Amino acid sequence: MTTLKDKFERLNQNLKIWNINVFGLSNSTRQSIIRKINESNNHNEKKIKTRELSNELKLVSCKQEAVMKQKAKASKWINKSDSGARYF
Repeated sequence: MTTLKDKFERLNQNLKIWNINVFGLSNSTRQSIIRKINESNNHNEKKIKTRELSNELKLVSCKQEAVMKQKAKASKWINKSDSGARYF
């Protein structure tokens, strides 16, 4: 029989895998896009490809920014709840 703790641990592992599959590794994705842009500039490839890569870079950057904002809000919320706990 599985315990609740085991279920939460499995859930946590599955959520980490899901997060990587859905959102990917944004830092490595961003770096690879920048590398591709630099390579296309060096080889004088078509501007269309560079423009597509630039749009993809903007999208990845927006996703990273959204995640950072969410983390900042969460840390503010945690700090506020900690300060309110002293009252009780």
